[in-house]
Amino acid sequence: MLVLNTFCFLCIHSCRQGKGAIQEMKKSNFGRPRCFGFLPIAALAILLAAIVVPSRADSIVAIDMSNISFTGNHVCGGICKDTFNATWDWDATTKSVVPGSVNVSNSGPLGNLSLTYVTSYSFQFNSTSLPDYDAITWYFGSNFPASGTYDLSEAYLYCGGGVCAADFGSGYSDPKSGKITVAPVLSPVPEPSSISLLGLGILALGSLAWRKSRSKQSNAALGGAGLLSTFTSGSFFRQGRSGFGPVSLS
Repeated sequence: MLVLNTFCFLCIHSCRQGKGAIQEMKKSNFGRPRCFGFLPIAALAILLAAIVVPSRADSIVAIDMSNISFTGNHVCGGICKDTFNATWDWDATTKSVVPGSVNVSNSGPLGNLSLTYVTSYSFQFNSTSLPDYDAITWYFGSNFPASGTYDLSEAYLYCGGGVCAADFGSGYSDPKSGKITVAPVLSPVPEPSSISLLGLGILALGSLAWRKSRSKQSNAALGGAGLLSTFTSGSFFRQGRSGFGPVSLS
């Protein structure tokens, strides 16, 4: 997109200034560069980009695992409870997590967690505070990354042993509450429709400039034809004592 914008700027700038890196070196009858042809070229390039380049604004979604809570045994001065929160962006085109978008927080015996494994069917957050293999995993299902609210039962806690197993039991535990949602990310990247409108606008600008140029050339041609007719009819202007006046050649 930056390349296309720069190309369009150079085309318009070269038309105005009569110089630049991109311009035809041919001159019209009035000494102005005939570079209006670059405007339709720029417009066609933008329209082509709108067709070929996919819209990234539609391909990125925001994932929110909110207040995913697990309850366990009565060994934590009461019922053990762990509450997990995570948000991150997912690029459906590259099928990868958008770098720098992951935010994770957790309150409970599991301590700190981080997004460790991403597969074609799940996201796994492992505890970095406990020595055993303890993790919260979300199996997102076949409709991912469609927008909407996902089934909470697709998430679970796995305790490999030690503290986690003592607090929540060894093996798998289902969440008691929470919400998992996927929503599209609003992006400043222009959609294909916006790019198309830009291309059509530049195409219209080029058409107006071309018509104006043609109109000037037509008027000049008509003026030149009238002057030629004056000479061929036998009269022209010369400077006399009292100014300019017609002199007959017949």
